[in-house]
Amino acid sequence: MGRKAMCLHCGYFEADFKESDSMTVSCPTRLKSRTGPQPMDTVFNMSPLRALAISAILLPFLAIAQDAPKIDQATALKNIEADLAKNQKAIFVPGVSLAIIKDDKIILMKGYGYKDVAHKKPVTPDTLFAIGSTSKAFTSMLMAMAVDEGKVSWKDSPKKYLPYFRMHDPETDKQITINDILSHRSGLPRTDFIMLGENLTPEDLIWNVTRATPTAKLGEKWQYQNIMFVAAGEIEKTVFGKSWTDLVQERILNPLGMKHTNMSVPQMIADYDHSLGYDGSPQMNELPMRDLAVAAPAGAINSSARDMAEWVRFLLRNGELDGKSLVSKENFDEIFKAHMTIVGDVKYGYGWMLHNWHGHKMIEHGGNIDGFNAQVAMMPDQHLGLVMLTNVSGSPLPNLTMESVWKNLVGMPADAESVVALKNPDQEVGSYTIDQIKLDIAVTHEGSKLFAKPAGQPKMEMIPVGDRRYKIGPPAPDKVYLVFSPDTDNPKQSQFTLEQSGMKFVGKQAKPYVPTISVDDLMAKEIAAMGGAENMAKIKTMSYRYAFDMETQGLKITGLTLRQAPNAGSDLSVYTTDSGRRIAWDMTTFDGTRAKVEASYSPMTELSGASLDNVATLSTMWQELNWKTLFPTTSITGTEKVNGDEAYVLSKKTKSGMSVTDYISTTTFKLVKRTYAADGGPVTDIYKEYKEINGVLIPVTIIRDGATTGKGTVTVTDIHVNEPLDQSMMTIRR
Repeated sequence: MGRKAMCLHCGYFEADFKESDSMTVSCPTRLKSRTGPQPMDTVFNMSPLRALAISAILLPFLAIAQDAPKIDQATALKNIEADLAKNQKAIFVPGVSLAIIKDDKIILMKGYGYKDVAHKKPVTPDTLFAIGSTSKAFTSMLMAMAVDEGKVSWKDSPKKYLPYFRMHDPETDKQITINDILSHRSGLPRTDFIMLGENLTPEDLIWNVTRATPTAKLGEKWQYQNIMFVAAGEIEKTVFGKSWTDLVQERILNPLGMKHTNMSVPQMIADYDHSLGYDGSPQMNELPMRDLAVAAPAGAINSSARDMAEWVRFLLRNGELDGKSLVSKENFDEIFKAHMTIVGDVKYGYGWMLHNWHGHKMIEHGGNIDGFNAQVAMMPDQHLGLVMLTNVSGSPLPNLTMESVWKNLVGMPADAESVVALKNPDQEVGSYTIDQIKLDIAVTHEGSKLFAKPAGQPKMEMIPVGDRRYKIGPPAPDKVYLVFSPDTDNPKQSQFTLEQSGMKFVGKQAKPYVPTISVDDLMAKEIAAMGGAENMAKIKTMSYRYAFDMETQGLKITGLTLRQAPNAGSDLSVYTTDSGRRIAWDMTTFDGTRAKVEASYSPMTELSGASLDNVATLSTMWQELNWKTLFPTTSITGTEKVNGDEAYVLSKKTKSGMSVTDYISTTTFKLVKRTYAADGGPVTDIYKEYKEINGVLIPVTIIRDGATTGKGTVTVTDIHVNEPLDQSMMTIRR
């Protein structure tokens, strides 16, 4: 259920959008810096304003394919394998299985690396991998078959088949159709927390999520939504009278001869040829498999390259098998129509991403789940397709390989620019604003590449083509460029011209902010406003309970936080439905030296590296008193209004690279807002109300907006200071 710099494939683009910006991510329940299970796909959400702004500059542009050079297939395959070998090693992917289909023939099918690192067991074409969100295409195909048989209509309301399906927004509830739930336009954001629960039914998931507060009107914007595909599977179960797993087996797997494919973790583990999952680190740590039985239609299939090659052959034949159609051409085509715009010319069908590669229509979807990342892609006009299965979470390798397959087997058009060496990349780095359309674009230098990131959007690689000219890579449309030059008003800075379809927009950097107060003076004033260093130092222990209403998830959190000077702490969170039904729990503990994460949904994990450093920082009793030690890099970068109050923007960074930005009132010098990066993505806290305890102000009402938690109110209660703490919650046993 998954995507790279922009998760367009539910499998992470950037060596995050396992962004994962959208971002490197871990378990969506992580509200603090922790490690944990990977969520199913990470996807960006786009406001209507930003969608409008970016569409104004990234207009759809379909390049006319030029005559490509003749392709020597043997040489092309050698090049693809060479690219794969190089990238697999660089990205720390233990095992890969790849199949390439051309003109209805499998021209390459091979395993690379290990399915079991410890025992050095090699991957084969029959090795089973979890395929994550590429399972969604099977769900949409079943729906097309149901429409063929007159059992449903694409425009039917889900409530016709699922009486408990009731959307929070009355207008959406009245108008929503099966089309909407299959194209991620329901108005609901990602609501994956509920899938962490035990002993839940699909009805439980659907009942809770459909009652969550939406973040958009129906059809207003594309927001990846796994539970809507669970609802689609339940509709299919209702109209066919069989479970989704039985339907996939009987209607698709059996006819296509996909004998090795299954839909359960126990079946996969019992198979003699299955892969273990890994975290993608140099250490190649093993991850437990995520059991998705309750949300199977959204991403529970486990398959092999050999089996999935038959699925791709079937799709490239327009739904035919041995001259017989398993689905009508009309409804087969409906799956691959553009039903929702994601951004620019990137569209979504029913369980498929639709975009353009140098004039060729490309159909693809990725899948990302704990320890596994998959990609299925097709270029119909070339009768070309591929399946790539890997055993790490959110790897960019499938997308890199897909690009290599197109480049080598289709060929770059004659007018494609030659990529040149990147020169002086830091001269392009900065934050730019295009005043004509009120759009901010950040240019960053990461590793050996430059990236452009429009505000609220995924970042896109800037491909150098000469003379400070850069072509913007996917997911931007073809032929979008940034051309840099010295700023006409300040030659010491750079500006750029964005070129697209004959239009040009100039982006300029803001003048450097000159603060009227030093960081030392600002921190001294904040400490005084919050109660003073002396009063803070007198508080040696603190405990409090909190409640977090996750309105856009349809869930609630109740928690207990313990802190002991100087930097030990424990955070316990319990997740429940609105009705009070317990879903899951997790707890992070730091004893001053070591840290661990325990959860009902994953094994205990001891933290190390940056994760350990981040927890140590967050567990410090008074960060304000230790700011110089905790945050060696600090600067005041400007001022900003926070709920009508002018605030200094204080940027802080730890030794391990964790960024925290504090917004401190210019009049009261209280902390009014904080942004930080948790494992699930960025979090913003706005401090609405404080309570004085022993002369120190403690925040008791916080408006939280998290990338994975959504927006809601945190209420702190039952605060105790300088009382004994439960040491069993503060201890890590060796």
